[in-house]
Amino acid sequence: MDLSFNAASNVAMPLLKPSASSTQVAFDSHNRMNIQTYINDTVTPPNGENVTAHYRWYICSTYYSSYLYDTLNWVMGEYPPQNPSCCKVSIIR
Repeated sequence: MDLSFNAASNVAMPLLKPSASSTQVAFDSHNRMNIQTYINDTVTPPNGENVTAHYRWYICSTYYSSYLYDTLNWVMGEYPPQNPSCCKVSIIR
């Protein structure tokens, strides 16, 4: 899976396709899919002390390859998605 994003948006669509790059996901003890990071840049100076799981999955109307789809998306950062059609979801394994 690789996140495909528009640099002018905070909404990224995961694409399941062969690729040289990838975005790793994890599952917590409740089988909820998340993306983890050890870098915390919400503090000064940024640090890499703890692993944190993030749950920023949304279903949004997405324009991709000249078509409109309702797709699973990842919101970059802590702010709400800028796409007003997005609805928060939990992805369960």
